[in-house]
Amino acid sequence: GIGDWALASEENYGDLGVRTEKGWQGGDVIGIPVLDGDVVRYNNFPLDGAWVQQAAGILPEAHVGPFVTVQECSGTDALGLERGARFGALCENMEGAAAAHLCVLYEVPFVEVRAMSNRVEARDRDTWDVPLALGEAQASATRLLEEGL
Repeated sequence: GIGDWALASEENYGDLGVRTEKGWQGGDVIGIPVLDGDVVRYNNFPLDGAWVQQAAGILPEAHVGPFVTVQECSGTDALGLERGARFGALCENMEGAAAAHLCVLYEVPFVEVRAMSNRVEARDRDTWDVPLALGEAQASATRLLEEGL
């Protein structure tokens, strides 16, 4: 719901791949990783499990699960439902996977918390509550920092 907190268990590049007659296919299907070295990653970046578990203990009211990062926001119910189902995503964003990507690249633990300002559905800015989400995001980050995460 609007104002709810969510913690990412993983981040996914949600529109990086190819759309074929069979539907969307990720980087693993087309054989193009976004990180290729000691660690190979395609669309998926699992977050540090210990940090996620610690954050969930500090924020027990937060929902925990996959997030999906996109470059093209879902502006229709159908696209939001498609991406949500594809990744089992709790929320959609435009920057989380890039942060997770860099943290894997530089071996830095990462935890991601978000507060919801709107639902992923037919775009209607009148239903958004950005001030509420900003306040809730600040409150959750403050709690994490105060507890030493």
